Amino acid sequence: MINNVINALLPKGLMVILSNQIKKASLDHKTLNNIIRKEIKIIGSWSSTIYPNNEWDLSMNGLKEFQTKITGLISHKLKFSDCNKVFKEMYNKDFKYSKVVLYPD
Repeated sequence: MINNVINALLPKGLMVILSNQIKKASLDHKTLNNIIRKEIKIIGSWSSTIYPNNEWDLSMNGLKEFQTKITGLISHKLKFSDCNKVFKEMYNKDFKYSKVVLYPD
């Protein structure tokens, strides 16, 4: 997943990783080249696990519960490749929207 996120960043993009890494992760060759060529910045923020509670598990569970309460707030889920067209349509108020989320193609 981290490779996909980094590869979707625009030149001079910024990624913040909030984690206490417990799973194995690696970057592939394409991703490393994109970091260099696009001059991408990656910032890490570490968090500890305080026994017996893991605040990341608590946070993720809280987000899952919260997602069920906000269903319907996102009115449109669209591809990044359509953003020029979508932004013009939003500006011209060609359709009603509350929140538009763009996903990598």
